Amino acid sequence: MSISASEFNGGGNAESGVQSEAGATPEAKSEAVNAEAAKPDEGASNDDALGDAGKKALHAEREARKEAEKRLKELDARVKEFEDRDKTEQERAQEHLERLTGDLDATRASLAAAELNLARVEVAHTKGIPAELVPRLRGETREELEADADALLEIVGKREAEAPRKPKPVGSLGTGGDARLTPQEQFAAIMQQAL
Repeated sequence: MSISASEFNGGGNAESGVQSEAGATPEAKSEAVNAEAAKPDEGASNDDALGDAGKKALHAEREARKEAEKRLKELDARVKEFEDRDKTEQERAQEHLERLTGDLDATRASLAAAELNLARVEVAHTKGIPAELVPRLRGETREELEADADALLEIVGKREAEAPRKPKPVGSLGTGGDARLTPQEQFAAIMQQAL
């Protein structure tokens, strides 16, 4: 008695089984194995020809194949789980990187604004612009700030020249001088200083 390959594999065509399983997913492979295992009746007449030892060996092979397919399915699921977990870690790392990049950009913008404010104060101090006019200075570079400061000084200078001048106080009159003097005495003091 000789056993053919098709009889040993449960009555199916060994070559066609290999070809169909080559590109199949683990689930499809498992279903094919289960379908082959469900067909022992087709090969039952051939199994009788094997004898008790052959039947035990065939049954052991089929069970081993079922276990191997089951184990393969479990391992495929674990690999998928690890891939998804790694993907999630990569996504978390990407989000963390994006958050850090955003923080870095915000810090750079804040630093640039602080440097510009410092330059504005330095230019105002150098040009003699009063502190209350510092926020009025415009420009993105020190040169632009200096040009704006010069323009501001020119405008302020013109307005001061056009504004009516207040007379300087004479003696103690403008500064709240001696209150004991009469108006006539004060007038006489002014006249003496004028001569």
